[in-house]
Amino acid sequence: MIHPALREAQIPVGAETCIAELSICDAEVPLAWHGSAKLWQCRAEGNVEQHTSAIAPPELRGEELLWSWLRPDNWVALLPLMHFLRRVTVDAEWSPAPTQACFMFDDPNLHSVRYGYLDFLQVARECLAHKYHVAVATIPLDTWYAAAAAVELFRRHRDCLSLLIHGNDHVANELARELSPDKALRLLAQALKRVDRFERRTGLTVGRVIAPPHGGCSESMVAQMLRLPFEGVCTSVGSLVRSYEGSLPLEFGLSPVSFLAREFPMLRRWDLRYGLAPLRIAAFLGQPLITYGHHGDCAGGIGRLAEVADSVNSWGPTTWADPASILRSRYRTKREGELLHIQMWSRHVQVTIPEGVSYLMVHVPFSDVPCQTSQMSAASIVVDPEAGAAEVPLRVVPSTVLDVKISSRRPVDPVSVGPPCRRVWPAIRRTLAIGRDRLTPVLRSVRAFPEANF
Repeated sequence: MIHPALREAQIPVGAETCIAELSICDAEVPLAWHGSAKLWQCRAEGNVEQHTSAIAPPELRGEELLWSWLRPDNWVALLPLMHFLRRVTVDAEWSPAPTQACFMFDDPNLHSVRYGYLDFLQVARECLAHKYHVAVATIPLDTWYAAAAAVELFRRHRDCLSLLIHGNDHVANELARELSPDKALRLLAQALKRVDRFERRTGLTVGRVIAPPHGGCSESMVAQMLRLPFEGVCTSVGSLVRSYEGSLPLEFGLSPVSFLAREFPMLRRWDLRYGLAPLRIAAFLGQPLITYGHHGDCAGGIGRLAEVADSVNSWGPTTWADPASILRSRYRTKREGELLHIQMWSRHVQVTIPEGVSYLMVHVPFSDVPCQTSQMSAASIVVDPEAGAAEVPLRVVPSTVLDVKISSRRPVDPVSVGPPCRRVWPAIRRTLAIGRDRLTPVLRSVRAFPEANF
C-alpha cells in the first residue's frame, strides 16, 4: 500500500501537476498520472506486485545527492523505486518512530505579545482548535528582554507554543562560515549563555535545537556544537548542500534523521510557501513534518496553518511537538522477550520501558552493533560508542522513562567559555530589523485605509 500522505495527492511535476492515487487492485492501475499519461502504475497478482514507472531512475552527475531527485517538483524518477524497495525489504521487527509535526517561525522575540503579523494569542487559540504546535526560533541577542504578558502567554500555552534557538546575533551567514575552533566555540557558547539567562528570568524553556540564520551550518560550527549541550540543528537540505560543498553522503536527506559530522542530528524543514507537497514526501520518508516561515507569511492571516494541519492530521496519527521533543522521540525499537533494543536517531532520546521488559541494549545510527552503556541514575544512562560493543544488556525497570544520551567528546561548559569580540553592528542591525517587522503591518493598514491617516 502507498503511504497515506500520497493518496489522492496533487504533487507538481515541473510546471505541471500529477495526481497520485493510493489503491492497489488486482488489475493494472495507475498510481500517478497526468492527463492520459500514466506516470506510475502497478499490477498486483496475489502477493506479487509489479511496478512500472514512465521515467527511468536518475543518473547522478558528479557529487549530486539523491535528495535532488525527491523534491516536490522532481520526484517521479525516484519515488516509485523507493516505494518498491521498501515493499520488498521491509523490516517488520523494528517499530518505527511516531509521526511528528511542527510549524516554525524564524526571528520573533517576546518583547510583546505580537511580532509583525504574528499575534501569539491568536496563534495559541488556533493551535488548540486545530491541534497543531508552533515553535518560535528566537534570536539569543533579543533575549535581553521579554514582556510579562508574552512570557505568561507562552507559559500558559507551553503545550502548543515553544521556543528554540535561531543563531546568536543573526548576522548574514552567521553559522555558515568556517571559523577557527576557538571563534566558533565562543559564538555558540554565547548563544547558550544568553538563553540560560533568559530561562532563569522568565521560567520558560528554550529547546537546545538551533535553526541557523539563512539555513547554512558549516563543519567548523557542527564540530563545536558536538562539544556543547546542543541537541541538533533544524534546517533545509538545500542550505546545507551549499555549506558542505560536496562532502555530504549520497543518501543525505532521505533518512528519518540525517547526521552532520556523522554524529550531529539534523531535522529537515520545508518552507511554508511550498504547501503540502514536500510534507507528503517527508511523511513517506518517515521524517518529522516541519514547516517554517516568517511573520510575513501570515500577512493574509494564519488560516493556512490550520489547512495544512488538518491535512497532515488526516494522514494518520500525528503528534505535534516542539523540535527538541521531536528529536528526543527519534528512535525505533525491537523487542526480544524481556530484551528491548533501541536504535537512536538522535543524541538524546527519552524512552518509556514497556511492561515485561527487564533488559536494554542501545544501538546508535553510526554503529552496526549495540554500544556500551553506563547507568548514571535510575532514570538516566549514557552511551559510549567508542567503548566497544556491549556484550551484556543493561537491566532496566518496566514503566520507567529513561533518558538515553550519547556521550560527548571533549565536552565544554558554556559558562567557562569567554565571549566573542564585542561588535556594535549586530545590535544596530537587529534593532532596525525588529522595527521593520513590527511596523510593516501598521504601514500596510495605513495604505489600505488612507482616510485613517491624519
